[in-house]
Amino acid sequence: PTRTPTPTPTPTATPLYPPDATYPLYIIAQATTPESLYALDNQGRLLVSRDRGATWQDLNLSAKIGNPGRSLGGGYAPPFELWVGAVGGLYKSADAGSTWSHVTTFQPEIGVTVDFDNPSILWTAGQRADYRGILRSTDAGVNWSAAGQGVSDDALAANILIHPSAHNTLFAYTWGASSKPNLWRGQSPGLWTAITDPVQTSPFNAPSLLGLALHAAQGSLWAGGEDGALLYSPNPLELTPDQVTWEVAHQFGPGYYAQPLAWGAGPSIYIALYRLDLPGAAFLRSDDGGQTWTQLHLP
Repeated sequence: PTRTPTPTPTPTATPLYPPDATYPLYIIAQATTPESLYALDNQGRLLVSRDRGATWQDLNLSAKIGNPGRSLGGGYAPPFELWVGAVGGLYKSADAGSTWSHVTTFQPEIGVTVDFDNPSILWTAGQRADYRGILRSTDAGVNWSAAGQGVSDDALAANILIHPSAHNTLFAYTWGASSKPNLWRGQSPGLWTAITDPVQTSPFNAPSLLGLALHAAQGSLWAGGEDGALLYSPNPLELTPDQVTWEVAHQFGPGYYAQPLAWGAGPSIYIALYRLDLPGAAFLRSDDGGQTWTQLHLP
């Protein structure tokens, strides 16, 4: 009898996700049911999705504040305020983006992070007088003061995150003079210590691509790595800073850079995936911790 040869299994290649011309720079995933996603895209539009990114509504931000948005932040507890930085300064919405109030002429360079326990305490980064770096406000964004003690002379390039189960612990990603990202862990009112970096050498030349996300249920910290790696640290609260470890959740391969944008309230992580040889980015969602991915599209 003729034997049928058994095919040799081959590893599944990562699909060549086509980059879109329109892609999110920031994602806020609020713990509603289903989760509410707010995206600030590279055109400065603010969009909202109630179905995990399948469809989007344009909130007409430019018409409401007079300028496109440049950075986005928000609260993760009711009433879920939204914060937008634009040419005119810092704006706040308490009604899911329907109306906006002008808070200050200060323009943050990154998104605004709202304290879990006191919504009047905010974190961001930007320029104040002769200081450029991490900033903190204790009066709901009206005034800002330096809060980067211990951080080297870096320009902050990614959102500041607050740990969901250790509310006095923060994380911040900076871009150092050596063109190498540096990761910091901090505590109020702004004391920071360097922890193990997920990236040891620079895989790209765009600090704005740096991203961090925290998985609320697991407490894991997510970041992009070299050769298209999506990394996570299972122990970001490790007392010894250089004992914070990183593991690979998915490897997209050389020529890619994965920028974590947000973990949703459910099982979904949202990322922007950049191909370093092409403009634009692919907007992706994974519902299984990074094993498989669905490409989403902004209108």
